[in-house]
Amino acid sequence: MGTPKVLRRVNDGTSLLSHHLRALAAVDPAEILVVLGAGAHQAQSLIPEGVKTILNLDHAMAMGRSLQTGLRAVDPHSNVAVVTLVDLTDTPAEIYPRLIENATDGVLARCTWGSVPGHPVMFGRNWISRAIDACGGDSGAKRLFREASDSVTLIEGGDLLTPGANGPFDVDTPAQAAARGINLPERNDGRP
Repeated sequence: MGTPKVLRRVNDGTSLLSHHLRALAAVDPAEILVVLGAGAHQAQSLIPEGVKTILNLDHAMAMGRSLQTGLRAVDPHSNVAVVTLVDLTDTPAEIYPRLIENATDGVLARCTWGSVPGHPVMFGRNWISRAIDACGGDSGAKRLFREASDSVTLIEGGDLLTPGANGPFDVDTPAQAAARGINLPERNDGRP
């Protein structure tokens, strides 16, 4: 992407990180954990008070390592961990209450968008250690969801999408970011 994704900005100037934190805060979770890797020092200023930050020193090892780092930091008394990705820019905030309605120690859940599996996902306490073990590379916990497919609760969110959308759009390249109106952060000297 040329710059850490958390520092990219949506059209109103809000960082992708702040954009997601606003949606999560509306759910009133017990605790929000943010896993930071590349650009962590710049992103620290975007973290509101009360949000716990976890530093993933192995961020070059891909998404799986970030997921492991975050899941290891979940309070052992929490019933569930809900995981979302900063580069899914148009995840409707209304999907989080739907997930939380299904929160139990034994839940393994994922959102579907018009029946297409996607993010966010939710791990009940009983699944967190298995999710940590299943993480690898850029696939995150896909292996766990595949192996435990009979145990997965699907939470449909297609009705929450804007007309014509088929799920939260994953922004992985500068061209995709530009197409979605996601910009580089402004530098201190005013240049992008």
